[in-house]
Amino acid sequence: MTLAACAALALGACSAPQKQPAPPAPPAIAAQQQQPQQQQAPAQAQQQQAAVQALLERSDATLRMIDEDRMDAVWASLAPFVAGTRERGQFVAGLRSVRGGLGTVSGRSRAGVQGVRIGPESKMPPPGQYANVEYLSQLANGRKAIEKLSFRQEQDGWRFVGYETRNAQ
Repeated sequence: MTLAACAALALGACSAPQKQPAPPAPPAIAAQQQQPQQQQAPAQAQQQQAAVQALLERSDATLRMIDEDRMDAVWASLAPFVAGTRERGQFVAGLRSVRGGLGTVSGRSRAGVQGVRIGPESKMPPPGQYANVEYLSQLANGRKAIEKLSFRQEQDGWRFVGYETRNAQ
C-alpha cells in the first residue's frame, strides 16, 4: 500500500465522525450533573487549549521535517498502527512522491483544524481521537495548494498518520 493510499484511508476515516451522541440524561440527573460540569469547564477548556496547541506545534514541526526531507524524524513520529502497515523505505518513497508533487513552497499559513473521534466499531484506523491540520500553501510557480496533515492522539502525544495535498481553488 502506498503512502498516498494509506493517507487516503486514514484521512477518509478521520473525515467522517463515527461516534453516536449519548442520549440526553433525564432532567433530575442532568440538573445534578450540571453543577460539577460548570466547575470543571475552565479546567477542561484549558486542557483542550493545551491539546490544540500541542497538536499545532507537532503539525508545524512535522511539516518542517517533510520540507527538509528529514524522513528518519518523520518515521519516528508515526503512530504505531501506521508504522506497522509498511516498511520504512516504502513509507519514505511515498511521502517524498506526494510532497515532491508540490514543488517549491514560497509561503504557507494554517487554514484550519478539525478534530475527529473514531468510534470503537472501527478496525482501521483504530478507535481514538484524530485531528487534521490544513495549510494553504503558496507555490513558487504561482499556484496554491492545500496540505493536510493528520494525527492521532496517543499516550505520548499527537502522532503523525497521514499527509495529502490538493490544488486550492
